[in-house]
Amino acid sequence: MTSTRSIAYIPALDGLRGIAVLMVLVYHLALTTPVLAHGGVIGVDVFFVISGYLITSILSTEVARGGRINLPKFYAKRAIRLWPALIVVVVMMLIPGLLWMPEPAKYLVDSFAALLYLTPVTTLPLHLSAAYLHTWTLGLEEYFYLVFPLVLIVAARRGWSQRALKRGLTGAGVGLLTLLAVAHLIGRGDSSALNYLRVGGIALGCALALALRERDRIQSGLGASIAGATLIVVAVLLTEPDHLYGFSFVFSAAGTCLLIIAAVSVAGGPIMSALSVGPLVYIGVISYELYLWHHVLRTVGARATEQSFADTAIWAYPLAFVLAAITHRVLAPVQGHLRGRFVKPNRPGRQHRPVARPGY
Repeated sequence: MTSTRSIAYIPALDGLRGIAVLMVLVYHLALTTPVLAHGGVIGVDVFFVISGYLITSILSTEVARGGRINLPKFYAKRAIRLWPALIVVVVMMLIPGLLWMPEPAKYLVDSFAALLYLTPVTTLPLHLSAAYLHTWTLGLEEYFYLVFPLVLIVAARRGWSQRALKRGLTGAGVGLLTLLAVAHLIGRGDSSALNYLRVGGIALGCALALALRERDRIQSGLGASIAGATLIVVAVLLTEPDHLYGFSFVFSAAGTCLLIIAAVSVAGGPIMSALSVGPLVYIGVISYELYLWHHVLRTVGARATEQSFADTAIWAYPLAFVLAAITHRVLAPVQGHLRGRFVKPNRPGRQHRPVARPGY
C-alpha cells in the first residue's frame, strides 16, 4: 500500500543544493581558466535529480491523500516560487546589458527568452548572447513541471501501476544518460543539444521518489552516503580533459540518488551532518537566486570593464552572493503573500482532476 507520509524538510538536501551550485560556479570559472578542473559541470545533474525527487514526492503525496492532483494549484506554486527572482534579475540587468553587451538586440531577445523559459529552444537556432545561456537548465526543468503531472494523470487513467511507472522512469533515465555517455566516448559529445539528454537525471529522481514511497523507514544512511559521495567524486574526476567525460553524468546522477536515500534515512551519518551545516544549507536555500545572478553578472560585467571572465569573477561572484541573499530575503514575504492569495487549500470536489485508481 502506498505510504501517505508528508514531505518533511530535510536540511541535508539544501546542503546538497549548496554543493551543486558551488560546483557550477567553479565550472563556469573553469571554462575561462584552464588550470582549474572542469568537474563542476555535474552540479547541474545534482540539481536535476533533486528536482525530480522533490516534485514527484509532492505530487505522489497529493495523490496518496486524495487520489487527485490539483493542477492549477501546482502550477501556481511553481510560478510563485520561480518567476519572481527571474523577473528581478532580467529587469535589473536589462539596461546594463543593452549598454555594454556587443549586440544589444540579441541581448534583448535573450533576456525575453530566459524570462519565458525558452532558452533551450532558442539558443541553438538563434545563436543568442551568452548572458543567459545558463538558463537552459531552468527551461528544461520548467518543461518537466508542465508535463510530468500530466504523465501521472495519463498513467493513472490507463491503469499503470506505480511499479511499472517507476521502472519506466528508471529505464528512461539510465537510457538517456547512457546515450550521452556513449556520444562522448565516440567523440560526438560536443553538441549543445546533447546536453538536453541530461534530463535523464530528472527521470531517475522521479523513479527514486516512487521507490522510497514504498518504504516507511530507511536504515541505509551511512552506506548510501559514502557510496553516493564516492560516486560524486569519481564523476568530478571523470570530467578532466583526459578522462571519459561522458560517464560523469551517469555517476553523478547515481551518486545523488544515493545521497538522497541517505538524507531521508533514519540512520543519518557524518556526511549528512556535514551537508546540514548552517552556511552550506543557506547557500542551498539561495541557490536558485545565486544561479540566476552569477553568470549574467559576470558576463555583462566583463564587457563593461573589459576584463577577462576570470578577473571579473573576483568581484562578480561575491556580488552575486550578496544580490542572491537580498533577492531571496526581499521576495520571500511577497511570495508568501501570493501563495496565500492565489493558492487556495484543496477543496473536495473542486479544482481537482482524478489521477489515481486503487493501488496506485
